[in-house]
Amino acid sequence: MRTFFRQILAILIVNYRRLWKTRGLILRTLIIFLIGYLTLWISSQYNFDLRFKLRNVNQPSTDIVLIEISAEDLYSWDSQQSHFHKSGDLQSLSDNQFWDLEIWTHFLEKLIEQNPKAVGVTLFFGNNLSPLPTHDELAPVFFNKKIIWSARNDQEGRILFPIFSSGY
Repeated sequence: MRTFFRQILAILIVNYRRLWKTRGLILRTLIIFLIGYLTLWISSQYNFDLRFKLRNVNQPSTDIVLIEISAEDLYSWDSQQSHFHKSGDLQSLSDNQFWDLEIWTHFLEKLIEQNPKAVGVTLFFGNNLSPLPTHDELAPVFFNKKIIWSARNDQEGRILFPIFSSGY
């Protein structure tokens, strides 16, 4: 450790003139660093997001209803599904975990009966469905204009539409 400090000291002595000429730059850099550090330290002490303080309390809209379907919910609807895996690790349903034509037909028909302005489905049901349903097997509710199906991008950035959509 002593040799390291001796080497640094030797470098400083040898380069004393060059460092003396650039002392203004070094001093300014240290001052800017200290000011920046002090500013970050002071601002972290307080809640500085003024937007939330200035606006009124925002009440949630009663026009929007979010429905999250967990794996346990789907299993309780139809526990005879052999392709659906009951797992306590799953927090919410993903598009690769479950597809049942009858359950989705029934679920979407019940939603459309409530006469919503729109229904957004965040699960992607494209060519990843197994078995892949044909157009004739699908109920008309899947092609309802009120239902907005999620899409994906492929590796080249092109949009992959679900099998139910008309391309929006």
